[in-house]
Amino acid sequence: MGYKLYLYLILPAVTILMPAFCYAQAAVSANVSEPLYRPGEQVEVLVSLDSPEDAYFFSAEIVYDPDVLTFISASHTGIFSDGLSISNELSAGRIGASAVRTSPLAAAAPGEMMSILFEVNRYSASGETLIRFENSELVNSLDQLIDHNAIADASVDVEEVISHVRLTTPAAIEVTEGDSFIATAELFASGITSSDGNEGRLTVWIGLNSEDTDPAGWDESVWRIMEYTGSAESFYQYEAEAALLTPVGTYYVAARAELDTNSEFFYGGIGDFWNAATNPSASLTLFDQPPFRYTIAAWNFDDERLTVTESIPQNDGSAISVTGAGSPGFAAGADGRAASASGWSGYDPENPKYWLIRVSTEGLDDIQLSSKHAGTSSSPRDFQIQVSTDGTLWSDVPGGSLTMTTSFNDAAVENLPLPDFADNAPDLYVRWLQTSDFRVDGDSIVTTGSNRIDDIRISGTNPGAARTEVWAGDTNNDQTVDEQDVLPLSAYWNSRGPLPVYPTRAWTGRDAEAWIPIEATYADANGDGVVNQNDLLPIGLHFGESRIGGNQSLQGTPMASLEVGELNAGEEKSFFIFSDEPIPVSGVSVRLRLGNAAEEDWDVVQAEGAEWSRQWRESGKLMEFTLKNDGGISSSVAYRGVMSSDEPVSLLAEIRIRALSDLHQGARAELIRVTALNGREMTPLEHVTISETRDGGSVGPVTEIPEKTLLMQNFPNPFNPATNIRYTLAVPSQVRIDIYNAAGRRVASLVEESQSAGEYVVPFNASSLSSGVYFYRLQTQNFTKTRSMVLIK
Repeated sequence: MGYKLYLYLILPAVTILMPAFCYAQAAVSANVSEPLYRPGEQVEVLVSLDSPEDAYFFSAEIVYDPDVLTFISASHTGIFSDGLSISNELSAGRIGASAVRTSPLAAAAPGEMMSILFEVNRYSASGETLIRFENSELVNSLDQLIDHNAIADASVDVEEVISHVRLTTPAAIEVTEGDSFIATAELFASGITSSDGNEGRLTVWIGLNSEDTDPAGWDESVWRIMEYTGSAESFYQYEAEAALLTPVGTYYVAARAELDTNSEFFYGGIGDFWNAATNPSASLTLFDQPPFRYTIAAWNFDDERLTVTESIPQNDGSAISVTGAGSPGFAAGADGRAASASGWSGYDPENPKYWLIRVSTEGLDDIQLSSKHAGTSSSPRDFQIQVSTDGTLWSDVPGGSLTMTTSFNDAAVENLPLPDFADNAPDLYVRWLQTSDFRVDGDSIVTTGSNRIDDIRISGTNPGAARTEVWAGDTNNDQTVDEQDVLPLSAYWNSRGPLPVYPTRAWTGRDAEAWIPIEATYADANGDGVVNQNDLLPIGLHFGESRIGGNQSLQGTPMASLEVGELNAGEEKSFFIFSDEPIPVSGVSVRLRLGNAAEEDWDVVQAEGAEWSRQWRESGKLMEFTLKNDGGISSSVAYRGVMSSDEPVSLLAEIRIRALSDLHQGARAELIRVTALNGREMTPLEHVTISETRDGGSVGPVTEIPEKTLLMQNFPNPFNPATNIRYTLAVPSQVRIDIYNAAGRRVASLVEESQSAGEYVVPFNASSLSSGVYFYRLQTQNFTKTRSMVLIK
């Protein structure tokens, strides 16, 4: 648009009139449709002519940040809507775009000319980014340039927001109950995760729901906080335990995230934001633990006995025998010793010769057999495994044909399935039947030829396994932890059963599959699947605890009592515990209270079993526990293993105290409880007495040189942090006492000197050591003995 301006120039002789043309600049702008954008959203930039012009063509180079925006299109619109447009990428972050009409406007007019579309990159930074216009041209219908302003930058503001969250676990997860599974997830948040140190601004959860629905509708109780574990390529990583303490079943797993400046939840499925069709929840299936395989009966013959080495109680005492051949003895085995028998010559099918065992599989099924065999070169070569439920009608076991060699590696069966009728059998007979007169080297068998059998194991599973609750340390399940809880360790020594779903030594109930028998379940105090010396630790940790309430360690009415009499500081006195009727014992527990005497005025020197335990003590097969607490003594002594005695005794135990200060008249030794163990049978005794002499009468003290060199159980045990180690020397000796940890590393040396014959007590302070099982060893020229002790802090 133009107008004429007439300039008049007045000269002396001439007056000239001239026309002149002036132009106003056209106004062009670029505007975005919204003030704030999220990653993934589209940004429309409208380029408009803000003044009326004869616009026919517009072009520009559009410059943007490709890390924030992705160019989609440029199209003609508004006053150019009937025209054409074209765009192309000139370089990264620079687009050339133009629009043209195909006919002139009817009249000069303002209006939109071009629409430019971008998308905010999903993983862009947050904050402001600019879109610039360079080298722009505006042309009229006469193909003349229209002068216009420099187009102002268009500003796009990217919001701080979570733009990506997804599970990084497998789509389908299978876990056995009690096992761990770590669920993982990752997320990206604009302007947040591109830098370390912003993890506090984000909260991420893992959800486990029983129904496969939209996680936005899941109950709040199904969500668990995930832990930030680091970042990788601007993505924050998270993890959380998803399986522990979760009941058996199928669950659906999703992630949830929230940014501190936005209360909106974002949900993640497999691969991306949750979507039922494309990015669903993962599935987590927790299965029951596989059935535990019990050792119904096993023989390894290493201690050269024909009775079972290990068994469930119903097979205690089961033995292997030989029919038709010679009586079995023992020889070198596959590992250790093996049962061995000769006298296999003269093969006669009518008068068979075989190894035989008889066991009960009652309550168990899926019965399997393992055994190893070998023979001397002149012993029988061919055997067949057979089973029967009456010892008369026999069936061959498929896969049970054996061809002997001189090596145990060649004739063995491992977990050989027995026929179904072997399940739940009150009596199951298994025999290894000689089936030919050929010997190992192919000639005829001679009488001296020896056949050997080793490592027999019959196993099965419990189809009706139930759950029970176990409290660590309460091994007799009477709701209280006391000295009686040592005896079940002996009664069920080396018993094995299923691990608890969630092992714990804390004083709380833990869920466990009931063992066979159920009593052995409670004896596994530490929950490691086997009853052994390590189960003493929870007894010490929780001694005196009670589910009934209060400390029960020394409560009870005395069964018998005895005047202590006057004792000067340093003097010792023994108390002897008797059963009124002789009984066989393999263990005994005693609770003794010292009434009318301050606890700081006396100490325990020793608490031990009587003569019945001496041989086991000397051979290192005795388990001993003594604890002074709450004004009394709790003590247990038992054979370390299942052992039934057939020798009745009356004298059960001796407890010796030492006065630390003068004890005056009035102090009484009060017997609160005595429990006897024989084999697996524990019996609380009702008729017991306490005496100050070994024969039940009254005699004066006797001083004598010990008959034997012995290392006694430390007292107290368990201890924290100090205990006393007592030993006797029958002859003058060069003595060394060392302490070792469970790894066999020496952690202390207490004695290294020459000592006279006599009785000694050495203090040991373990304040610098951590809780656990330790071993102390006494070594002289002719004697070495090692015992264990438990430190509890």
